Amino acid sequence: MRFTKAIVLTTVLAWASAGLSNVMELPQALKDSWSKEVNSTELEYNTKTWIRTLLDGNYQDAAHNWSSVDGVLPERLTPLADATYLVLALNNELYQTSFNRMVVLLGRSSFTKSASWRSVEATLTQSYPAIINDKAVTVSKEQQAALGKLPWAGMAGVLKSFAANRGGALATDALKNETRVLPWTHRLALSAALDQAKDENLDQAIQTLSAAYKKAGDNASAKDQLALALGRMYYQKADLKTAEEWYSKISAKSPEGLTANEELLWVWLRNGNTDHLRGTAAAIESNYLTTHFMPESLVVKTISDLKLCQFDTAKRDFGAFLETNRDWAKRIDQALKAETAPLPPNADWYALSITTSLKERSKELERVKALAAESVAAAVPAVGRQKHWDDVAKDLTGHVTRLTTQQSSEYRRQWRNNSSMLREAIRKMQFVKVEMASQSDAGAKAHPESDTSATDAKKAVTVIDKAGESGWTFPADDEEWLDERLSMRSTGSSVCL
Repeated sequence: MRFTKAIVLTTVLAWASAGLSNVMELPQALKDSWSKEVNSTELEYNTKTWIRTLLDGNYQDAAHNWSSVDGVLPERLTPLADATYLVLALNNELYQTSFNRMVVLLGRSSFTKSASWRSVEATLTQSYPAIINDKAVTVSKEQQAALGKLPWAGMAGVLKSFAANRGGALATDALKNETRVLPWTHRLALSAALDQAKDENLDQAIQTLSAAYKKAGDNASAKDQLALALGRMYYQKADLKTAEEWYSKISAKSPEGLTANEELLWVWLRNGNTDHLRGTAAAIESNYLTTHFMPESLVVKTISDLKLCQFDTAKRDFGAFLETNRDWAKRIDQALKAETAPLPPNADWYALSITTSLKERSKELERVKALAAESVAAAVPAVGRQKHWDDVAKDLTGHVTRLTTQQSSEYRRQWRNNSSMLREAIRKMQFVKVEMASQSDAGAKAHPESDTSATDAKKAVTVIDKAGESGWTFPADDEEWLDERLSMRSTGSSVCL
């Protein structure tokens, strides 16, 4: 079995970078195996020279001379070479390259049953999940299909779980098979709960999220994301008290903090907590609306204006809503019409992750291009620019191209969501305007059976006369104009909170 020279050479060169502080030591078992082979009569002279170079720690020359090994290694040494590659690729910070190769290797029983892989797997068990998570390694559909055929044991289970990050039902399956909490376990729970909620199974979704919250430990970011989802689920169940409890667990400084406050406005509106509602809404309006997309905050505040019969304030909030969201409507339209959509102001994890992926893959590509240029000066027998570096660069170029397209698609998805959110906020505000007219009429009507209404009626004449001392007054003529209505002050205080 031939060991692709592009892969091995990429990894071996990692050892040449003495400045790396996070160098992963090649397991002793692999060193011992190479030491036993260095004098084998089965190997050619150039192959033995390469092994000595590797064991001496001269990884730069070993990397550039991989042509001395590629295609001439006996098949029995292929698992050893493959396992060595995985460690060395990580030493050179070639994260996507190592992941791609590992997916292929895990499908080969000759590799997974080898002592070399068991040694490397033990070394990578704790560190590898954090690496692929932090470096935003991507999983293609083909890789996801390949991983789907593997068992849930060991590193194969880790990669299968990672590939289910956005999988709905696949995420549910991954949660059932996980043997430990991984850096993305909370995202699996979020994806699974969303899938369950779409099937109108809120209780199961809440159970999924609650279990993940308990497992999150001291991971504050994961707990804030889960708490936000739990607040939404309980709000959907009309359990306002529990919804408020979950929303209130979220740190105000976290990315979910502002979203939680905006959604809490609806909770406070429904349970009558006017003080918290209006104080928070005023803070959002004065500090965040120009830079953060929060279209419903003024909708809720205007509803509270009407509940308190503060029609002048309601008129001002109508204007503020139009002014703020007119600006956002322009930005949304421009983003959706742009050939390449810009980063949205409320980018979710998926949009941010694809940004990180593109950045990391671009770095890998530049590193490999530099190695290819350096290979021109490689020691004999490697002469001239080494083709294996160009092969790796070609693969990474494909990744960068795909990610650039996917990034724009993810951004555009978020902008489309924003467009839908804005349209919904406008629709709600239209109903609020109708409610305002209704409130005005109700406040103007007398209720003879009410003691409060009777008292207000006696005071009405005095109030109107006093208002007329500083302005023009006219008798009612059965015709109401919009600007008059928005300036009205109700004397029917009994209909207000």
